Amino acid sequence: MAIDILDGISIDQLATQGFSSVALDDYSAIKSIIKRHPMNQHEIESFLTSRRKWGTEELLTRLEQDNEISVIEYKGYKTYRMK
Repeated sequence: MAIDILDGISIDQLATQGFSSVALDDYSAIKSIIKRHPMNQHEIESFLTSRRKWGTEELLTRLEQDNEISVIEYKGYKTYRMK
């Protein structure tokens, strides 16, 4: 009803593009994204899949060892962000 009254668009029709980066190197691409927006482990995996890349576990380990990145664990999910 609100859509009709406000002449709006249903949220179900909004397309999500996910994360993107012009950086060719996956690690650099993820770091550039998390400077602006934290990503959880599933978002990183989805991002790599969209680029047809594999090796998620190795990349997550590398992120966890990077001194510039904070890893926050909550309810079994890890979120990566720049310090």
